[in-house]
Order: sequence, then C-alpha cells, then structure tokens
Amino acid sequence: QQQQRVVVIFKVTDPSGHTHRIRCVPSRQKLLDTLLPKLDGNDDASLWSIHYFDDEGDEVLVTSDECLLEATELAKSKTTTNSKNNPIVKLTVARSTTAKKKNLLLEDPSMIQLATAIGSGVAVVALIGLAVTLRRR
Repeated sequence: QQQQRVVVIFKVTDPSGHTHRIRCVPSRQKLLDTLLPKLDGNDDASLWSIHYFDDEGDEVLVTSDECLLEATELAKSKTTTNSKNNPIVKLTVARSTTAKKKNLLLEDPSMIQLATAIGSGVAVVALIGLAVTLRRR
C-alpha cells in the first residue's frame, strides 16, 4: 500500500519518438489518463500498449498496476532516481496490435461482406428450421 503513494517519474517514449515526462503514482490507469491526451488526442486506452525493458533486456508488456510496480522496483534497483530520490521509469507506448487488428476487421469491406453473408446464412437456416418445425405440427 505504501508503494502506491510513491511518486514516480515515467519517461514515456511515444511511436513518434517523443519522450513525455509524467509524474504520478505507479498506477497504469493514472499513467494512461495523463499520457493519452498527449497522443493524437485519442483517449481510448484500449488502443495503446505500454512496455518496458527488464534487467535481461526483454520487452515486457505492462498490463496491470503490478507490472508497473515491477518496472518501478527495477528502476529503483538500478538506482535510476532523480535528486528527490523519485524512481525514473523508462517506458514505451505503442498502438496495440489487438486494437489494430480489431479496427482493420471492422473497416475492411470484404470482412463486412463476409460477416453479412454469414449472418444472412444463419438467418436463412433458422427460418428453414422454423418452417420445418411448424409443418410437423
């Protein structure tokens, strides 16, 4: 609980290569609430993913407050702090690949036609089933 009150400096690099310096508690939602208005004016958190590099050089996806706390603890262990002893955590933010795929499927005319055809087929089969059931009575 006490760790939640520690103010952390997040240096977040966006897809354009700009670095944003954000001071807040290690909360994924609070970080996104502060960061997203600076990114294309798009406040939809589901469109973005946050990452950091761990001590082994692996890129880690931040999906929760616990992940953000791990990144903070890692920064503390590397003695990456400012003069006030606030940890400095380096993060990157990118468009979520899941959101991209979801948007592409919804925008692709051939996918819309396919979904319409499948929906129509299901409706026809349901109507045939209903007609057969009613005739048997």
